[in-house]
Amino acid sequence: MTNKIQEANLAMVVSKTFSGLNVNALRYLLPLWIAPLTGVTFRCVFAAVAFWIIGYWAKPETASVKDKIYLFLLGAVGIYGYMFSYLMGLSKTTPVSAAIFTSMQPIWVFLISVFFLHEKATLMKIIGIALGFGGALLCILTQGSDDLAHDAFTGNMLCMVSSLVFAVYLIVSKKLLEEVGVVTMMKYIFGGAAVTGLIVSSIIGWDAPLLTDAL
Repeated sequence: MTNKIQEANLAMVVSKTFSGLNVNALRYLLPLWIAPLTGVTFRCVFAAVAFWIIGYWAKPETASVKDKIYLFLLGAVGIYGYMFSYLMGLSKTTPVSAAIFTSMQPIWVFLISVFFLHEKATLMKIIGIALGFGGALLCILTQGSDDLAHDAFTGNMLCMVSSLVFAVYLIVSKKLLEEVGVVTMMKYIFGGAAVTGLIVSSIIGWDAPLLTDAL
């Protein structure tokens, strides 16, 4: 049990390290080199293609047609909605502020679990939630706009919305993950997100100077 806990903690450290690098890299690209909506589509399509390729070589997994449809819709709405609001918010605020609001996901998960899944709310948990919300509100109300964050308030609000959307996704996907394999889940979730991204970008238009200027 101890080894599993250590492995899980190490995996979380590695995940958060890459997440920090990812936020700064994205902020460098957004919105000067690639528009947020185009960036969302690129990310979703790349992930979908990658997981479908992995799925071809991975151990076969079984899943009902109903589960696959649910996963597809979850990706089309949940994952795309999360990435849409997150990249739009990141393009308007700083990487540090964006990271603060994405770290609110556990708070949303707890609140949803208390109100809808009847999880017990202890005094210490309530105090922790209050402190977390207090810190978030302090960032929203006090951060000013500058060259890096040209519309910090809107960006922070969008990042907070993205953390709420992702929290809902985590709760819903947990139940599905108990019934289907991880690779199958990723294939159909990102497949749904990719389809939504392609439809939206085809209507709104593509905007990626990073590619056009390079040509």
